[in-house]
Amino acid sequence: MIKKFTVYSLQFTAKSRAGFSNALQTANYKLRTGFTLIETMVAISLLMVALIAPMSLAAQSLTAAYYARNQITAFYLAQEGIEIVRSVRDANIIAIAEGNSSVNIFNNIPYGTNSTNAPLFTVDALQVASGALDTCEAGGCPPLQTNGSVYGYSPGCEPASGGSWGTVDCGTQGAWTDTTFVRTVRAYLLNPSDPDELRVSVTVSWKQGSFQTQSFTINEDLYRWIAGGGSVQSGGLNGSSCTQNSQCDSGICGNGICQAGL
Repeated sequence: MIKKFTVYSLQFTAKSRAGFSNALQTANYKLRTGFTLIETMVAISLLMVALIAPMSLAAQSLTAAYYARNQITAFYLAQEGIEIVRSVRDANIIAIAEGNSSVNIFNNIPYGTNSTNAPLFTVDALQVASGALDTCEAGGCPPLQTNGSVYGYSPGCEPASGGSWGTVDCGTQGAWTDTTFVRTVRAYLLNPSDPDELRVSVTVSWKQGSFQTQSFTINEDLYRWIAGGGSVQSGGLNGSSCTQNSQCDSGICGNGICQAGL
């Protein structure tokens, strides 16, 4: 018996295998493509996390730098306020030493008998001693201004000579513009029955950011180490007779005789 083999059947099987192989390759390619997209998304997420941390740190560093700058400025403005009040007292001492019997050592310094009734006032280093201190309105003291070089108040707004403010905000006048700093000064006697010690308190406040307000306060005591009203008496040289310290140039009376100062 002669057996016949169909070649067609073998050719069909080969084609089927080739088609099946191509289908597997296509499916494998699609799987690889989808996995690559996920990897890309993960990489982007990691990159964003890596960038956000340094950017957040940089923003916080800038905020801290601005705060430090304002705090240092506030400290120097407060110290300047103390020195201006001290210069007014020292100017009175010079006048007393020159024999002006009508001058009190605390002249031109608005002060109260205690911290409750002490008036608020401003100081300006650009004014002479007699007109450097101006009392504030009930609504508060005006913000400090600057002309780009110094802090102070525009000449067209500030009281001419040791008066009272008629406004709580000067606004822009010429080269002078408002700053974020408000400096208020208060002076009062530590002991109402003893007018020889005056406490000066300077507060500088400023707005940090949009809402937060910061403040810095410094205190210093000024002493009546020389009597006012022309009571610096003649004969106060060392070795002269005395009954109290104010009668001596050195301010030291010991055993009825003016002693040399330290």
